[in-house]
Amino acid sequence: MKKKLWITLFLVVPFVLFAGGSGDRSGKVTLRITQGQPEYQTGMQSLINEYMAQHPNVIVELDNKTTNDLPVLVASGELPDIFYTPGYSYLETYQEYMLDLSGQPWERRISPSAKDQVTHGGKIYGQPITIAGAGVVYNKKIFNAHGWKIPTTLTEFTNLLKTIKAAGVTPLVNQFADDWLIGNYTGTVFANIPNSAAFLEKLYAGQANFSDAAQIKNSFTLLDIMVQYGQPDPMASGWNEACSAFANEEAAMVFEGDWIWDTIAAINPGIQCGMFALPTSENPAESRLLVDANYAWHINKNSKIKETALDFLNWMATDAKAKTILLTEMKVVPTFSDWQYAADNQLSMSTLEYAKNNKTYRWWWTSWPFQFRESTGKIYQEYLGGKLTKEQALAEMNAVWKTLSADN
Repeated sequence: MKKKLWITLFLVVPFVLFAGGSGDRSGKVTLRITQGQPEYQTGMQSLINEYMAQHPNVIVELDNKTTNDLPVLVASGELPDIFYTPGYSYLETYQEYMLDLSGQPWERRISPSAKDQVTHGGKIYGQPITIAGAGVVYNKKIFNAHGWKIPTTLTEFTNLLKTIKAAGVTPLVNQFADDWLIGNYTGTVFANIPNSAAFLEKLYAGQANFSDAAQIKNSFTLLDIMVQYGQPDPMASGWNEACSAFANEEAAMVFEGDWIWDTIAAINPGIQCGMFALPTSENPAESRLLVDANYAWHINKNSKIKETALDFLNWMATDAKAKTILLTEMKVVPTFSDWQYAADNQLSMSTLEYAKNNKTYRWWWTSWPFQFRESTGKIYQEYLGGKLTKEQALAEMNAVWKTLSADN
């Protein structure tokens, strides 16, 4: 399955050897790293400071570019020495810029659940960062006070929403101003399609469309239910508003992921919460949390200081102080099989519990064409705004998929 995606759009740009970091007259080298996840910025700077303390000949520069910035970085020749992606289909899209990391000392320690994320053509092109989960984050204190139970079917979820509203509590805070978040919702529904991998192959081959999947067709009903029992204007809330409302106990639940823990805990240090799978059907066996390796480090194959970049990755995987920072400050759910989770993220505890009980689906948006997750979010936004009917929205999904997945 070949997916050049959007890379060919930049073939008109003259080829540039991506220089990445470089040396200066003092004999020091500058290693450039990009990391745009807000929950990791503080911990990442601690990690960098520790590395520089142990390696006085290296200056490490960190910027907050995200994966959405990668097209510009590639086109301008500014791809840093170390960059990150969600893996999977990104490995194919960016393979010509990624150093083969097969055989690195830490490769054999990657957990089986994380290895697929960084494997392409039998080779390893990245170092996984963490395991993460996405589902319905709920306030345990509110649930326990009312005796509410975790739902495992769509009917149970709908009845729970009704019960919560009847108790005078806002059931959900929906952050539907963020297209990527509704894209995550699409991923939840997609994961419930029987044999999702085969369906994905058919989509890429042009042998199927989204109207063929009952789960996708029914997703509009579930979305309508979430809006019905959410705050008055779901399109007015994005990440910040939703996290703040949930942390301040203005709503019992929010559809999100375990990555919001530091944000909500900073607002309400005493909050008690957990996470459960968003039910999308009447089959409890299909009530599984989306759990997958979340982002991976890659080394720019054209960097002038590849050895320094390799040393940084190897240092993170082996140094005792680096391990402490990763596990306690960045609070990663380790992707190395010989590390144990050591942080206080209550939502990661839920992720680990679902994984332990083998009640998970992998998230599929990292195998979709670049920007398709955000595109489906925009389509759902237009549906919620009354600009598209369900049939029109499905047709638009098919059209966007065809465009974005075209092998140029």
